[in-house]
Amino acid sequence: MLETRQDRRRLQLLFRTAEILLMTGASFVVLERCNMGGIRAMLAWMYHHPRLFLLDFALGAALYCLIRCFFKKPLLPAFLFALLTALISTVNYHKMILRGDPLIPMDIYNLGVAAKIAPQMNISLNAAIIENLLFLAACLAVIWIYQRRLFQPLVTGARHRWLTAAGTLVVCLAFFGHFLDIQVLKDQGVTDVRYNQFTNYRTNGFLVSTMMNLTHIDVKPPENYGPEAVKAAAGELSRWQGPGPLGKPAKMPHIIAIQMEAYGDPRRLSSAITFETDPFSPLEPYRQELRSFQTLASIIGGGTANTEYEFLTGYNMIFCPPGVTPFLAYVNKEKPSLVRDLTSLGYRNFALHPNTGSFYGRDMVYPNLGFQEFYTLEDFDNPSYEGYYVTDQSFMDKLIEVFEDKRREDEGPVFAFGVSIQNHGPYNYPECAREYPFTAGEGLSLSEEQTREISTYGANMYDASQMLADLIDYLSGVDEPVLLLVYGDHQASWTWTSQLETTPELVMEKYLTDSFFWANYPTEEPDTPLISASGLAPWLLRYADLPMTTYFKGIQRQFSERMAYNLAVTVDPDGKVSYSDSQALAPLMLLPYDRMFGKDYIDHLDQ
Repeated sequence: MLETRQDRRRLQLLFRTAEILLMTGASFVVLERCNMGGIRAMLAWMYHHPRLFLLDFALGAALYCLIRCFFKKPLLPAFLFALLTALISTVNYHKMILRGDPLIPMDIYNLGVAAKIAPQMNISLNAAIIENLLFLAACLAVIWIYQRRLFQPLVTGARHRWLTAAGTLVVCLAFFGHFLDIQVLKDQGVTDVRYNQFTNYRTNGFLVSTMMNLTHIDVKPPENYGPEAVKAAAGELSRWQGPGPLGKPAKMPHIIAIQMEAYGDPRRLSSAITFETDPFSPLEPYRQELRSFQTLASIIGGGTANTEYEFLTGYNMIFCPPGVTPFLAYVNKEKPSLVRDLTSLGYRNFALHPNTGSFYGRDMVYPNLGFQEFYTLEDFDNPSYEGYYVTDQSFMDKLIEVFEDKRREDEGPVFAFGVSIQNHGPYNYPECAREYPFTAGEGLSLSEEQTREISTYGANMYDASQMLADLIDYLSGVDEPVLLLVYGDHQASWTWTSQLETTPELVMEKYLTDSFFWANYPTEEPDTPLISASGLAPWLLRYADLPMTTYFKGIQRQFSERMAYNLAVTVDPDGKVSYSDSQALAPLMLLPYDRMFGKDYIDHLDQ
């Protein structure tokens, strides 16, 4: 009898092991099939990176055991695990298509935004998703048969079962906790490439990369952070003679800053692209008056609010966890900003964006950054549309209307911040397609969808440039000093760039947007052809000839020592491009952290 019981127990342990392997394997295949770009790519990755494969599989097994330990029988936890896998893989699949990057933990902050975008996207249960669901259903059918015909409890009595569950829980949590140390992951052969999540997930696997991203959810203070370190930095800045003003207005100018949706030039990525009509040609009559440069954003293809955050706060996204949207994660109370600094100088302000106010939480974030009024889509009277979005022309009309209302009040200069939307993707949907002739030369092969992307994008860029030319024409007639800053939020996410050789220079080009300053008073050329989005504010203050806080003086000094940087590349003053080293750039975090997340010692020193 004893031998029979032991044999049965061994058999049940074997069944339990098979259950864990089956559900973990099913989850692995479904997740990695999308993540790696297909079954063959997944098998090739497993062959070339067996250690990473085993680590990814072990994390999946631990996750299943974590769910399984709360249940007596296998079918319900297997169903919940399969449901979780199906949900993650489906969302990841569509995000890869729409954004070109995978699903990451910090996307939890973007659920509200995703819910608003989803109805506008062509989301459907295509063959890949249906195959995943059928595969998971087949695995669940096996588990159902196992539960009905073969399953027997290992222990009897509630007390023993809960003790077993508690032990399993502790072991699983300890296992996960062990791999929340980035050094432990590196010791297992994991490559830290979080600056590029697409490469990260395809190099390390879905679960390993997810675990890596969980190692830095919170913004951690610099090692030397404290009042003495900030005071010492401020003392150095007081002795530093920074560059002088770039503009000479007769009095404090009105300031209009416009963040243009995806305002960039695909020809920078490939000289094989030639437009019959230059999309920027409407601005040609004003070319001599424009102080042109490129903005180095920290995002590609989406995440507009992150560039807003960098411009308005001076905080570079390299110092944030991968994938985070600061508007949604951090600006839940009043924060220092360029807006507040201008308000302290006597500026009245407003923000304008032709979308719902709750998008990216702007209706709560903007007041926390100091904006006095926020005009949203609800404030537009019968705007025109191009595809899904309000046109740049309607955006400009509303901007001028509000700006004129503020001027007539004659209560001091105005700071207007606008975010356009017409050129928002997708560009390849037939219902949004627009004709704008171009040619793709030798070395660049484009699909029908990619051709439609560039054509639609070119037409939208021409509209954007025409709107900016019309705005400059209007501002030229204003009888008070006016400063205009125009910059793009990000470059579009182009699938055809995968044909190009990856170099630091090409990576930099993917992050560049076209930008310029213009004023109706004398100005000089910018000191650099390239400015990080987080470094725009000091140049704005220099063109407006306004006093600069110690904080923004510190940001200005950062970019006098290096031309620009983001989470992917760093550009030296001589123009040399290299991949960013987050540890080497860590000392730059002191003042931005203090102002946005710390005790704000730097502003108290100015008082």
